[in-house]
Amino acid sequence: MFGWRSHRNDQAAYDAAIKLGALPVFKGLVLNDDDKLRCAVITQLICHFSLSFEQIEQQYAIQFRDYFSDELTVYIACKKMLY
Repeated sequence: MFGWRSHRNDQAAYDAAIKLGALPVFKGLVLNDDDKLRCAVITQLICHFSLSFEQIEQQYAIQFRDYFSDELTVYIACKKMLY
């Protein structure tokens, strides 16, 4: 499964790939499990302006505070500097 991909910009090459039953992709990145988890966290923050640790923990079978301990430490330090 691609997480990011770029389609062919040459119409003839695009059409040829489709006719062969292939994806008309010429480059891309495959997401690993960590990428997908971080994408879910970012999406939740962007779309809902909040983050449910419990939802992420259930969906990805992790302990949020353990998995993101380094990030949470940086977040707390930054928050203290602002207030």
